[in-house]
Amino acid sequence: MALQIPDLETLGQAFNTIQVEVGKVANHSAWNNGAMINNQLNQVLAQLNDVNTLTARFNAFETCFNAFETRFNSSDHNAMARIANSGLSLLDDELTPLVARTTNQLIPNFPNTPADVEQMTHIHIDPVIAALGGTVQGNINQKRLRLRRLLGLTPRLI
Repeated sequence: MALQIPDLETLGQAFNTIQVEVGKVANHSAWNNGAMINNQLNQVLAQLNDVNTLTARFNAFETCFNAFETRFNSSDHNAMARIANSGLSLLDDELTPLVARTTNQLIPNFPNTPADVEQMTHIHIDPVIAALGGTVQGNINQKRLRLRRLLGLTPRLI
């Protein structure tokens, strides 16, 4: 079998023809429609990302609003309880319970009477003071005085 030498001129013309025909494919309407669809799809995806961002921001706002509402409700409840507690005249009178400032829930180990405040230890008084938004620093007598004030007790009981 004899070795055949390729006709480079014919081969070059063939490549030129392929290049021209491939260029025509890019101008074909089906090809352009695909590119347009791809562009529109990218725009829709960008809009979905924007919606997801807005949803996340709205959820964060809703969380902040709910926390504010909880604090507002607990503040309102505690103001009424402090008014009621300020009218107590005996150490054995029953306290109107206050609620935790951040949860609006009843506070565990809340004292039943002003006399109970005097019996509370650091272990029990610190969480009650903290739940009412007070500082837990100081000795036990300072903490008891702080709790009595947070409860709305008047000086005659303090």
